[in-house]
Amino acid sequence: MLSKSIAFIGQAYYNAWVLRTVLPGKGWYTTLLDIDPNIENSNFYHGADTHLFVPDQEDKSLLVWQIEVFLNLLPAYEIFHFSNMNGIYFFNYNSSREIKERPGLLARMTVKVFERIFLSIFGSDIHRVYRGVARLGLIKIQNGRYVLSRLGRFLFPKLFNFLSDELQAHWEIWFLKYLGKKITYAHNGCLDGVSQTAFSKWGEFNTCSICSWRDRPEVCSDERNLEWGKFRNSITDLQFTVGGNRADYNLDPKVIELPEFYCLDEKLWSPDKLIPANYRLAIPEGTFKVYHSVGNFDSRTGKQNVNIKCTHIYQKVIEELKEEGYKIELIFIKGVSNKEIPYYIQQADVVADMLTFGFFGANVREALMMGKPSVCYISPEWKEQMREQRPEYASDLPIVSATPDTVKSVLVKLMTDKEYYGKCSDDSRAFALKYHSSTAGANKVNDVLTRYFLEN
Repeated sequence: MLSKSIAFIGQAYYNAWVLRTVLPGKGWYTTLLDIDPNIENSNFYHGADTHLFVPDQEDKSLLVWQIEVFLNLLPAYEIFHFSNMNGIYFFNYNSSREIKERPGLLARMTVKVFERIFLSIFGSDIHRVYRGVARLGLIKIQNGRYVLSRLGRFLFPKLFNFLSDELQAHWEIWFLKYLGKKITYAHNGCLDGVSQTAFSKWGEFNTCSICSWRDRPEVCSDERNLEWGKFRNSITDLQFTVGGNRADYNLDPKVIELPEFYCLDEKLWSPDKLIPANYRLAIPEGTFKVYHSVGNFDSRTGKQNVNIKCTHIYQKVIEELKEEGYKIELIFIKGVSNKEIPYYIQQADVVADMLTFGFFGANVREALMMGKPSVCYISPEWKEQMREQRPEYASDLPIVSATPDTVKSVLVKLMTDKEYYGKCSDDSRAFALKYHSSTAGANKVNDVLTRYFLEN
């Protein structure tokens, strides 16, 4: 039976970090390795144990550091969890190429790899294996240490080159599979395993028509999305999603609805946080405040602020309401750390999100946890799809659904009907605590991983 050990490889906003911190309370041995080389994305993250692109010692090259991190994880963890499209990797293309171009490093790495294999299989009996390999002439004893022989230096790198040539950028992930490690994965976004063609036909609206990535094949295209989905499904043992489009490669039975994976620190996202003076907004008292935010706004937004978050619609509607005499303001935030976001959400009355997409993401989960009514279009098709695996989640969902045509009247009702507003607020916090708190995440993820991997 596998041990209760899981290495989170890559960030999933802050979800993986929250789980890394709470699963030890359920008996798990955990770590989180940040594999994102893009420093700009650090705004979304809340912590990591190790950074693959930051060596722990100045005298080590980045590549040597990455190899050591990878090898040290192998004997320590049984489950390797990855997140985000194209995020199942340790070594990128440049790292693999550099390894192959440095024969000495390649030979040493190969010895380390096989050492980890032998340790995983034979444990403390590793020296018996070494002696056997030495009899084959592949290694020899030199100054009391086992080192590669001339034959070993010739054969082992060829084996490495063969693996990396045949398996290309994913050789190290197939190597994990060979060692018997279990691989899990969390979906993120509409591109993940679903073609643009399929997604554009989902629900009442073609949300792809207002997406800035629609005509950027290097970001989103049928070929790119499906190629990823094919690899993702071939390598993983289990995948987690919440409301993902059940089309193309997301129809695989190993894809399960697990909202609790996408959990938050309920203390950080508390409706009772004290707001430091430098975060207070200069908005007149009595104004109805609508919070709206878009991660990576500049790259995701086209002309006239058109994007899938519907910034253009909210700006227009709020201006119309002002002209009609309502005291209402839009709180629009971009380019700040996610840890600062709670201060701005807390000052809002409602949180406004996507009006054509069909379901919701991290921004709304954060708002729900802070007890803020959240306006977002919830597709009936999505609800029925979700109901198949998680009927209670679909039934309990407190989000105020709105479309581009109805959002104006929805905001007016929230502004003017205090009893309705109060119920939406209470239901939001209760829902988030039930399904997206750190406690819910620890309990459910522990149950799922135990059932799938530890009880058999």
